[in-house]
Amino acid sequence: MGMSARTVFRWLVWFSTGSYEGLKDNPKSGRPRKITEEMAQWLYNAVTMGNSKQFQFDFCLWSLKTMQVLLKQQFGVSVHVSTISRLLHSMGLTPQRPIHKSYKQNQKKIKRYLEMFPGLKQRAEQENALILFLDEASVRADYHRGTTWSRIGVTPVVRDAGDRYSIKLVSAISADGRMIFNIFKGKMNAQRFCEFLSKLSKDVGRKIIVVCDNASYHTADYTQEFVAENDNIEMKYLPPYQSLQK
Repeated sequence: MGMSARTVFRWLVWFSTGSYEGLKDNPKSGRPRKITEEMAQWLYNAVTMGNSKQFQFDFCLWSLKTMQVLLKQQFGVSVHVSTISRLLHSMGLTPQRPIHKSYKQNQKKIKRYLEMFPGLKQRAEQENALILFLDEASVRADYHRGTTWSRIGVTPVVRDAGDRYSIKLVSAISADGRMIFNIFKGKMNAQRFCEFLSKLSKDVGRKIIVVCDNASYHTADYTQEFVAENDNIEMKYLPPYQSLQK
């Protein structure tokens, strides 16, 4: 239980002088807690089982200030945000960067895709083909991410040139981590996409099965004709987002 020998001996002394009564806690001094166990349980359920929009807030991310207002509305209790922070940590809750998922996903099509993929993987092994997952991206030079350590109250400064430019690239990665990419200028189109498919096919040296989304240049007639003329290239598309229009 992680108790020191000194503590155990002290318990033995208390027991020898007062039996079980000697082991009871004495009344604690200080102010009573503003947040009861029932309030803490209610707050825990509110945070873990939904988001703040369910309580008529304009945003869905929980903050200490939001919970402070919510406790005031629900129980008439005013507590400092630092008290709420300590309470949340004691209940096993920490601030985390959320994962964003689109509500436009068609779950039925996703299920069919997941059921189809094992068969696609087996067929790729039989045909000595390589499955590649493909997408395009743009990387900006003025986007900064990450943290560093510094003294409390002293925000560290990182000096750079302040230049703003972006790099556009298309890349494909296999399940075992092999990546092939190409940097390009301008907008992606069907012709540029097919040029990258040709590069993929030559670099891999065997049949490739390319899994990608439903971008217009991925599904264009030009792309379909190019793939039809190349037996060593096969396209498979991820489930599209469903339209919310009535």
